[in-house]
Amino acid sequence: LYIKPHPRNTIHRPFAYGLSPRKADSVPFELMLLNNVRDDTVYITVDSGSLISPRIIFEEDVLTILLYKAITGKSHIHGANEFSDYMDKFVEQYKSPQLLIPGSLEEYRCILLHLK
Repeated sequence: LYIKPHPRNTIHRPFAYGLSPRKADSVPFELMLLNNVRDDTVYITVDSGSLISPRIIFEEDVLTILLYKAITGKSHIHGANEFSDYMDKFVEQYKSPQLLIPGSLEEYRCILLHLK
């Protein structure tokens, strides 16, 4: 499991909590995906466009978990409702058994346990 923090994050919490190895975080996620799409990897994000691009541009159906419905509060301060609507439309258009959208953190935990 590799968890890549947002480039503007100053603290690598997944590494600090022992969840993920420390790797070069300055490389954009899109570039990592372009060069390293793997079937044995689970890609996890709240709602990053970096995990939307592989489906839209490259038609790559990688195992992806989008957490935007599982978290409380808004993931985008400006245009939060519109962005959530956009994400719902994206999920509907690109639905797949490889695209997982947990509705709560408990459901997310269950997904991770199932994937283990």
